[in-house]
Amino acid sequence: MLKIPYIPVEQRWLLADDKIVQLLNSENPNLDVNKFVLKARYILAILICFIAFSRVVYFYVKQFFITKSHNYDIVTSIVLSLSRGYDTNNIYKLFEINDSENVTISAYSLADYMMYVQPNLITLIKLFYNSSHCFFLILRAQLPSQVRLLLLKNSISKISIYTYLRAFFLAFKEKYPNITVYTDGAMLPAHASVSFNITTVRTFHGLIQKIHPYTFPEYDSIYVYSEKEKRYLINTGIKSKVYVYPFDQLRFLDKAVVFFMADSVSVVQPDDFNSIVVMFHSLGYKIYIKSHPLNSAPKKLVDEYKISPHNWWDVLDMTYVEHIKGLDAETTIKEKKPSFVVGWESTALCEALNMGVLPINFLDLSDGAPKAVYPVSDMSLKWPDDRRIIEGLITRKYSYDYVVKSLRNVGRSVFISSKTL
Repeated sequence: MLKIPYIPVEQRWLLADDKIVQLLNSENPNLDVNKFVLKARYILAILICFIAFSRVVYFYVKQFFITKSHNYDIVTSIVLSLSRGYDTNNIYKLFEINDSENVTISAYSLADYMMYVQPNLITLIKLFYNSSHCFFLILRAQLPSQVRLLLLKNSISKISIYTYLRAFFLAFKEKYPNITVYTDGAMLPAHASVSFNITTVRTFHGLIQKIHPYTFPEYDSIYVYSEKEKRYLINTGIKSKVYVYPFDQLRFLDKAVVFFMADSVSVVQPDDFNSIVVMFHSLGYKIYIKSHPLNSAPKKLVDEYKISPHNWWDVLDMTYVEHIKGLDAETTIKEKKPSFVVGWESTALCEALNMGVLPINFLDLSDGAPKAVYPVSDMSLKWPDDRRIIEGLITRKYSYDYVVKSLRNVGRSVFISSKTL
């Protein structure tokens, strides 16, 4: 991780960018640097702020042409949705949110915010000045050149949007003082919410990637899937309270296996898939598959991420397989009570082990691919490498509980090399 100077909390929203996070977490960032642009950064910053202010004025005018939502007598929560169709599941499972006192907003659509309150122009101008001042201050900081270039590249949009978001949360808090904001991501809105001391809760819908504390919002609380993730976040020095989602321990497992399919056909090897299905079928197991949520994502998300929906029946041999629809991973595991869960670096593999179900992982990430903080590959059995162990567990040659505890306590690499099986 690069050593960078302390960045004050009020400036960190400018660094809330995936590429900047990757650079700050890198030992040797390798991007071309345009030195002329860096030398002229303050002149460019003035132009950037002028254009950003024009956008703020545009937002102010636009809000009066947006159809207003009906007035609420009481609002106690705002759910910032990423419009993925599944990102808010954990929020509604974990918290008792009163529908009549809740507002759900599409986090990246300013028009959605404009439906509820309309900040006045004086407030927007004051907050724009504050945003611009932060921008000039952070350009002075001794940050890597590549980070400064990204700041200049993205700042017109970021300054204007952040200014409006802050104005929204200020106006909303004045109207409804006792609100809590819940989100699965939406970093910029979270920074804006936190800046006015609004209780803001982050619920991860998947395993976390590495963060940088100077880009991360100061959430009131964060919910993750594993103790490893909790320890990692605490060790970064963030001030948020960090919790692990509660999971029930399953005691009586059925002779069943659930496949949580990958989000891309390209990572699924038909031969490996068919071989494990045939093995489980030959041993009398009920076999289920659950498509990845992105396979039925809303059209807007499909277009944005260029997702190619697919039918697994066109790709794989599904002769012995039953398809499950409409359930999240935890609910699926609780209902089907499988002895094994199979996936491709899936969060479901972590959830399975948390519940006492053995996970089997197909995918080995290359060194260049981003890896989650929770080491899925080392907290799961591997197919086809561990076929002997899996068959031994099915025939009760090996202790199921022992392998579960070994994966939890020492990881696959240690207990496989210990030759205790």
